[in-house]
Amino acid sequence: MAIFSRHSLIDGRGAGYVVPPGDERGHPFLGRWPHNVGDQFVASALGRALDFDEFYTLTREATPEQFDIINNECHAVIAVMQNALYPGFFGTQLPVSYLKQLKIPVILLSLGVQFRFGDTIELTPEDVDSLKWLHDNAASSQVRGHMSQELLARYGIHNTRVLGCPSLLWSGKRDLKLKPPSYDNVGFTITDMGAIPVLHAFQFDIMKKVFDRAKNFSLVAQGGEYVLQDYLTLRDGVHPSLREDYLVEGMTGHTSEVAKTDYSGGLKPGQLMKSYVTRYSIEDKAKSVDWYYRELPETLRRNIKERGFFSTQLPEYLRRSRDLSLIVGTRLHGNIIAISQGTPAVYAVHDYRLKDMVEFLKLPHMAFDRGETDFDIENADWSEFERLMPTIYDGFIDFFEENGLTHTLKI
Repeated sequence: MAIFSRHSLIDGRGAGYVVPPGDERGHPFLGRWPHNVGDQFVASALGRALDFDEFYTLTREATPEQFDIINNECHAVIAVMQNALYPGFFGTQLPVSYLKQLKIPVILLSLGVQFRFGDTIELTPEDVDSLKWLHDNAASSQVRGHMSQELLARYGIHNTRVLGCPSLLWSGKRDLKLKPPSYDNVGFTITDMGAIPVLHAFQFDIMKKVFDRAKNFSLVAQGGEYVLQDYLTLRDGVHPSLREDYLVEGMTGHTSEVAKTDYSGGLKPGQLMKSYVTRYSIEDKAKSVDWYYRELPETLRRNIKERGFFSTQLPEYLRRSRDLSLIVGTRLHGNIIAISQGTPAVYAVHDYRLKDMVEFLKLPHMAFDRGETDFDIENADWSEFERLMPTIYDGFIDFFEENGLTHTLKI
C-alpha cells in the first residue's frame, strides 16, 4: 500500500510532518503549532480498520524509479481527502500528469465538500480531469454525504459510496447505541472563527446557552484555536517554553548557526548540543484568552481557563468523550469521535462541509443558514442515526472489499 505525503496519515503521521526541534514548536507527529488532531481521528481509525503490514509514502517529487517501486510492490494508494472538494485542490495537488505515472488504483476516502454558505459549489476543469481519472481507475470512492456525491455526479462521476466519516469506525461496533443525553457533563467543541464575525457570534451565542444549562461545562479544543491552545498547553505544562537546539563542536567550541535537525538527539563523539530556552508567561496567555473571549460572561471565561481541554493524544479524546453526557459544537471530528464512543452530539452547522455529513447521518443540529442557535434536548433524536449505523458499517466493508483492501472489521 502507498499514501500521498501530507494527504493521508494512515498511521497518524506522514512524511513532511516530522519537524526538528529547531523549527518553532515542532511536534514529531503533528508538525507546526497549532496542532490539529482531527487528521489523527480519521487516519488512525482507518489505520485500525485496514489490514496492512507496510506502506510507502509518495511525494510530488517522486522519481520514475520510485514510481516503479510503487507500481510493482503496492496494490493501491490510499488517500484520505477530507475537505478536498473545493476549486483548485485536485487540479494543483494531484494533476492528471502526476497521476498517470501510477498504474495502480488511488482509493479516495472521506472525500467531502469544503464550501461556506453562500459559495457557488463548483470545481475547476482541471479538478474534474483529475477526479475522473481517479474514479476511472478505482472501483469506487468513499464520500461524506449526498452533497459531495451529487457534486461529483454533476461532472459524470457516479462510482461513489456515501458513508459519512471513517472516524465512526472507532466504535468498533456495527450497532452503536448512544447514552441518554443530559446536561450533567457537557463538552463544547470550538472552531476559531475570529476572522468571520457572523460565524464567531453564532458559535458564541450557542456556547453561552449551553453553558447556562450545563451542570459541568468544558470547552474542547481540537486544532487551530491559537489563543486557547497556547494557554491550555502552557497551563498543563506541555510546552512551557520555546526551545532551539544547536550543535557545539567539542574541539573548537564553535556553535553552528544552523539548528540541529536530528530529532533523535544523537550526537557524534566530540560534539555537544546547546539549547536556548524562551519561557512563556502563563499570565500573558491568560490575558489573551480573556481578550479573545471578551464577548462571553466572566464566569464562562473563567470556566474556559480552568476546565478547557486540549491534547495532542487521541486516546485522551476517546477517554474524555466517554466521560461526557453530551457534546455540542462546531467541530466535525471532535463531535464524531464522541459519537463513536457512545456520547450523543449536537452539531452547530456553519458551512456546507458540516451540513453535508450531518444531514446524511441524521444527527441533531442547529444551522447558521437557518438562523438556529438553540435546541431542545428533550426532543433531540439520535435513533435515526442508530438505525443507520449498521448500514454505514456494512458499507465500509463493501467499499474496502470492492476496492481489494483487506480489513479488520468483523462481519
